[in-house]
Amino acid sequence: MTRINRIKVIPKKSIPSSVQEVDPVEVPWGIIIVVVLFMAALLFSAVSVADSCKPVEALSDKQVQTLYQSYNYGVRYDMGLTLAAIAWKESNAGLYPINISDPSFGVHHILLTTAMKRSNTKDTSYHRNMLAASLLAHDVSASYAIKEIKYWFKYHKGDWFKVWSSYNAGFNIKAGVKYAESIQKKVNLIKRCLIAGG
Repeated sequence: MTRINRIKVIPKKSIPSSVQEVDPVEVPWGIIIVVVLFMAALLFSAVSVADSCKPVEALSDKQVQTLYQSYNYGVRYDMGLTLAAIAWKESNAGLYPINISDPSFGVHHILLTTAMKRSNTKDTSYHRNMLAASLLAHDVSASYAIKEIKYWFKYHKGDWFKVWSSYNAGFNIKAGVKYAESIQKKVNLIKRCLIAGG
């Protein structure tokens, strides 16, 4: 005869706690879902930032250099972002430094009449030509732009939106609103995509 060993089943309550069978681990689905959503949001924001930098990435190396040059010139006046954004808006970051119809000259498109007033230059054809030629140098253009920005900054008591508007439209702030909105976007792009990332 074959002997069969019987296993005695011990009720769970009588097994010491150190020996009891462990329940399967409950998966904290709530935490997993939150982590997955967070990771997806992080990935999406990284893609969004990359996409939102496309206007900066489309600039040539020479244009980017012009933006950095304007930014660095303006930093000593706490106006680096504004000066770089104006250079980008006015001359497409140095691609078009002359606008005969205004007439304005330089990376920052300084109106010739404004430059003459700011420099107390006598209005003669010789002085206009000499001033126009000098404005084509970045630092000369930047120095006149800073004078203009400082004037409007003081006049508008530090309201940057009005300063940007007036840089383009003078005392007619409403006429410069679209310009100021464009400068604001460019300031944010430069800050996020060039200065922070560069």
